[in-house]
Amino acid sequence: MRPVSVDTSRALAVILLALISLLITLILRRPNRLFSGGRHALPQKLDLVPLESDQVNEEASQLLGFLEGRLRGFGFERAGPISQALRPDRSKYRYLVVPFVQADEATVLLTAVETAAHARAELMLHFVTRMSGDRTVETSTLTGLGEIPPPPGVELVVVLDAGSVDEIWSLHRRALTRHARRERMPTAGADCIPLATATYAAWIQAAVRAQRLRLGKPGTYRIRTRPRSTV
Repeated sequence: MRPVSVDTSRALAVILLALISLLITLILRRPNRLFSGGRHALPQKLDLVPLESDQVNEEASQLLGFLEGRLRGFGFERAGPISQALRPDRSKYRYLVVPFVQADEATVLLTAVETAAHARAELMLHFVTRMSGDRTVETSTLTGLGEIPPPPGVELVVVLDAGSVDEIWSLHRRALTRHARRERMPTAGADCIPLATATYAAWIQAAVRAQRLRLGKPGTYRIRTRPRSTV
């Protein structure tokens, strides 16, 4: 067997990175099912259990590794381990959650990957910046959030067709320019998980008020294809 040259190895590495970039772009462009007619149950509250690296499948691990590399260039740091959201309905789908923080911009990024055997992983990005007066500025790729009135104090930007992580972060920073920097609340890594659970709870309640969710099996909600008529 002929040895692989250094130039060939570099070319293969570039091709691999390009393929991962293409994959993450395709997933970012794919509409997320939550609150938009999805078939899967949602846990009523967000309970996170840390995972070991060997408990994360290869596709999700590659996506999160590539994403973390890009985020470091924007000053983000991972604020906790990869965790799994507990599913009371024992669904085959797993929600993996990874928090990141950008302290200089007082912003938390909540990253979620939905995975299942024999199904392509879906990636969701949700930026949150806490503001004074119990307000938040949020930018999300979860397109279904645009179909319901946001929770009180939440200013939401929904990204419908993101071409890259860079573009989503740019849109969030643009939303922040509508507010004075002094309005931002200092944010550290320890704030990420409490902020994740509070953000999830606020949006779940907003969806319930908008009649987009109904009670499912114990501990879960089911997503309504259409809100219940009040006539």
